[in-house]
Amino acid sequence: MSMKEFNVLVIDDKPKVLTAIKRECEQTLTVNNKQFRVNVETIKVDVEKVDGKFTIKNKTIKDIDKICRNPFDFILVDYAYANKESEKCMQDIIKEKGDSFTIDDLDNMLLTIRDLVNKTRENKRSNSKISKLFLEYNRTVILYTRNPKKFVKYFPPTEIKQRTTDRVFPNAKVIVINTSEQLFSRNFEDKYDLAYYAYLVSKYLEKLVEIEIYKKEFTHYKKTILKKYPKLLYLISVIGITLGAISEYSGGLLIDFVQDKEYPAAIILFFSIVVLVIIGGVFLFKFLEKKFNIMDL
Repeated sequence: MSMKEFNVLVIDDKPKVLTAIKRECEQTLTVNNKQFRVNVETIKVDVEKVDGKFTIKNKTIKDIDKICRNPFDFILVDYAYANKESEKCMQDIIKEKGDSFTIDDLDNMLLTIRDLVNKTRENKRSNSKISKLFLEYNRTVILYTRNPKKFVKYFPPTEIKQRTTDRVFPNAKVIVINTSEQLFSRNFEDKYDLAYYAYLVSKYLEKLVEIEIYKKEFTHYKKTILKKYPKLLYLISVIGITLGAISEYSGGLLIDFVQDKEYPAAIILFFSIVVLVIIGGVFLFKFLEKKFNIMDL
């Protein structure tokens, strides 16, 4: 049995979340008699304060340069990044501004995937291969995001996060998961536990990775069939069109018999159609099995 690689990149600022996702997602799956080994690479986003402004550490960008030298089938990414100091500053500015607070007041404090991508793009060490594999990524990006209860009124809504991520990954298919709404009850935030959060998110993302592998293999299977058996598909299309035309004509004729109260004729026509469909189906199956070996598809 052949072994295929399915490579996943995970980006987050919380080590517990990264560890949990790697632990749950790294596995071997069997799909259509093929084995897929899921490999997970993780990048921890570190935040620091430079000249009074919060920014993403250069070490994180170096990690991206190092890891993103091979293509990824799937990218899982957190939306916002912070450290204890920036979280404290955000709480203080929200408290200070009160009702006059706007999201712009969090500039240089609330760092997002946009800041990460922009800093990677500005990095002179990033070569053309990194640009193509990460900055111009063209597959599926899963953005998972959580709005802490104490910040929920002040952080951007899911729609804004979707548009932001669409812009920084313009070639990718971006799917946003609001973990606060989709995974947890309303009371969860009152007793938030990072380890529990990491576990639930990792199990949810594990299933998304498995679904993506099944979708990928199914798409490959369809392309293989189209390439290997074009005459079979053409024949099936012709048969389908013919059956559709016959069904439409027979159905109209059957309705006319019923409306004219010619019930014996309607019953005979109905059972004749049923018998012809059964006999025709058996002969068609045997023909296709002999001609194209459809049982081996």
